[in-house]
Amino acid sequence: MKNFRIKILQLNALILLVFVSFTYGQNQQSKPLTPEQQSAVENQRQLEEKYNVNRRLPPPVDLDKISEDAYKNGVLRIKLMPYMEEIFDRRYFHATDKGYVETGIKLFDEINKDIGAQKYTRIFDALYDIPGSASIKYRERHRAWGFHLWFKIEVCEKADIIEAVRKF
Repeated sequence: MKNFRIKILQLNALILLVFVSFTYGQNQQSKPLTPEQQSAVENQRQLEEKYNVNRRLPPPVDLDKISEDAYKNGVLRIKLMPYMEEIFDRRYFHATDKGYVETGIKLFDEINKDIGAQKYTRIFDALYDIPGSASIKYRERHRAWGFHLWFKIEVCEKADIIEAVRKF
């Protein structure tokens, strides 16, 4: 049981690392945020303030020390930045005729091509499909915590997940 808990912690650390590493638009090579993107960031900040969201960054993870049984091949989970919400406004994104998901964002599309991304799925949207679910009542609170920004990416089974994390 202890080994299982360690593996779960490693997997969670890997997922959190993707979240921290995934800062499209926040590095020196990126363009400044547009007014619409700045507005999206501000709207997210206001929601977080309304619901007293207190974010802490996860500790750094040494990707070279993650064992292969600590993650699932073919699946990657990412959390987008709030200003990307409008670009990723659909529940699903499927591979195009080119054989990978195209988002319209050059950096993403290059990575998607490299890792063979077949599908993006918004992870928490299924909560709101359950008839009579209390989740609907808390949808705004879930947005404050950024649940709507989490996506599962299904990639080629042979893709190197650790390398994909490094690219994102």
